[in-house]
Amino acid sequence: MTGAAGPAVAITGLGMMTPAGNDTESTWNGVCAGVSPARTVPELRGCVVDFACTVDGVDLDAAIGGRTAFRMGRHVKFALLAAREAVADAGLDPRSWDGTRVAVVVGTSSGGSASVTEQAVALDRRGPEAISATGTLLTIPNMAAAEIAIKMRATGPSLAPCTACSTGVTALSVARDLLVTGQCDIAVAGATEATVFPLAMTGFARSGAVALAGPGDDPARLCRPFAADRAGLVMGEGAAIMVLERERDARSRGARPRALLAGVGATTDAHHPTSPHPSGAVAQRAVEVALRDAGWR
Repeated sequence: MTGAAGPAVAITGLGMMTPAGNDTESTWNGVCAGVSPARTVPELRGCVVDFACTVDGVDLDAAIGGRTAFRMGRHVKFALLAAREAVADAGLDPRSWDGTRVAVVVGTSSGGSASVTEQAVALDRRGPEAISATGTLLTIPNMAAAEIAIKMRATGPSLAPCTACSTGVTALSVARDLLVTGQCDIAVAGATEATVFPLAMTGFARSGAVALAGPGDDPARLCRPFAADRAGLVMGEGAAIMVLERERDARSRGARPRALLAGVGATTDAHHPTSPHPSGAVAQRAVEVALRDAGWR
């Protein structure tokens, strides 16, 4: 299959670390069960918002193994574990692939901000000697992509897009472009976040973006994105990573695509920092661009 802009791209692997489950299967089962993972978080006690959706039931350091977890922020650990699952799900083995033809495109909106806060507090209270030698590695936004590339011997392009809530979609779009233009044969792409800590939660609350709990409200019932009486988002954390290949390459090695990424469309409302344009016209244009890109219009 070929779209207007080149060969179709197949999604051949999927990996997840989410509040609904610690892998793809458990996440899917959790979503289908319709049980909200939102709960009161002890670390947020005293904050305007003291509830969120958190990844639980897994020792991240033990799951990563080895001696390098100390230099990884929480969001990086999520991404690495999800990437491992995605690559295995695709039937690929980093020990045998040509790493020069593998790209990593994994973004984050503010994944390292918790570590920035911790390091700033340490500096203020105890001085320069309290700053960790790995402090920079814990904070800069490209480290999820970098650690995946290191662990998987992927020496092709390594990129970390940041487009707020659309970061994951942007990562897939960039990965697709790398494949279509022949800059790689395999792309590990997705996004990761770990923003459940007091500063981030308070900032989102002050901006008016999140749902607020009233007396007696159950946090699990506050996330209602399609309800007329919706009151804002419920913050969460986790990662979702996909493996992308050109469809013809995937089928030639016997892989069965989960889906095809045939077209991409990107636009910007240029309207407000957080609110979409009320007309929806620019969002509609993005869909139209994607349809033309796929050769479907």
